[in-house]
Amino acid sequence: MNQAGGAARLLSLGDVQLVFLPHSEIAGPAREPKRILINFRVDDAQAHADRLERLGATWVRQVEPEAFGLLGNVADPDGNFVQVTQVASRSTSSEEEASRESPDASR
Repeated sequence: MNQAGGAARLLSLGDVQLVFLPHSEIAGPAREPKRILINFRVDDAQAHADRLERLGATWVRQVEPEAFGLLGNVADPDGNFVQVTQVASRSTSSEEEASRESPDASR
């Protein structure tokens, strides 16, 4: 896939595809790298961190423990932040917690 300004990049995640396209009016590093955070929830954050390290990733924040599990941030080639997250098995999402607290949880 080619587009004016360079080739598109495709990331396939099972049945989901994420396409990165160049834009003729945008150049250089991201001015606001925290504006959009792409978060990949993985089963083994450290294994993914090790792989990204071998590929030369630039870490904004190394993978480290958080209350919910593990979190790390890498910068993509334009400087945007991408998060790698591993949720601990004992941790639940806020939606699950809210549904347990709500009297209408069974609806």
